[in-house]
Amino acid sequence: IYRSADGSWVVIAANQDTVFGRLCQAMGRPELATDPRFVDHGARGRNQDEIDAIIGAWAAERQPADIIDTLSAAGVIAGPINTVADVVKDPQFLARGMLVEHHDDRSGRTVLGPGVVPVLSESPGGVRNAGPARPGEHNEEVYCGLLRLSAAELAALTEEGVL
Repeated sequence: IYRSADGSWVVIAANQDTVFGRLCQAMGRPELATDPRFVDHGARGRNQDEIDAIIGAWAAERQPADIIDTLSAAGVIAGPINTVADVVKDPQFLARGMLVEHHDDRSGRTVLGPGVVPVLSESPGGVRNAGPARPGEHNEEVYCGLLRLSAAELAALTEEGVL
C-alpha cells in the first residue's frame, strides 16, 4: 500500500513480472522493468524497500483517483484503502448488498451495518438484527438451552466472572 498526495492510501498489486512491467510503463519508468534489482519477482523481493520507495514517491505526487485510473488503464490492479466513512458512502458497497439496513435494539433505530457476504443467488442469507443489545444477552439461551447447563451452573459461572 502507498500513501497518495492527499494522505489516503492506495493498494497497488503488481507482483507478477508482466504486470510489474505495465506498472513501470504507467509510472514513466520503463527502465525499472529491466533493472537487475527488479527484473523478476525474486529480485524485487530482495530489493523490496528500494522498489517500494520508488513506487511510494510516484504515488505521493498523485491523487488517489489519478493513481487508480492510470494504473487501471495500464492493466495494473489498484484501488483505494477505504475508511469506514468511505465504505458507508460508496454506492458499490450498497448495490452489492455488503451494507444493509437493520434494526438496532440498543437504540431502537434502523442502522446501516454489514450484510451477508458473499451474496449467493440460491441462498442469499440475511441480517435479522444488529446483534445483542447488551453483552451476555443470550447466555441463558446458549448455556442452558444449547449446552444444557443448569441455571445454578450458569449462575456460578457468572458469579465467578467467567461469563
